[in-house]
Amino acid sequence: MYSVDEMNKKIDSVLSMVSGENVDIGKVSTELTEIRENYLEENNARIKAESDYEKIKADNESLVAANSALFLKTGAILKNGGENPLEKEPEMQKKEPFDFNSLFDENGELK
Repeated sequence: MYSVDEMNKKIDSVLSMVSGENVDIGKVSTELTEIRENYLEENNARIKAESDYEKIKADNESLVAANSALFLKTGAILKNGGENPLEKEPEMQKKEPFDFNSLFDENGELK
């Protein structure tokens, strides 16, 4: 693919060939064919990029919708009186701490 400078040089070259008295039709034809092929390559690349962009955009919208639905679903559980599993205390924390004094009798000996 041509850069902008290369494309301008090609076009200037063709214009100078056409403007002279001794026009070499073969050279002009070759230069114009190269310019056409380069244009078609660039155009196909642009079309593919637009297609890829649309696919990525649709995929992103699908992910946003799925995430929103999941968010709303988890929010609905909490609104209906459900418990948030992340806020549950572990079972060990709910039990009262062990009373070590209960292992000893009034004389300080093990029961």
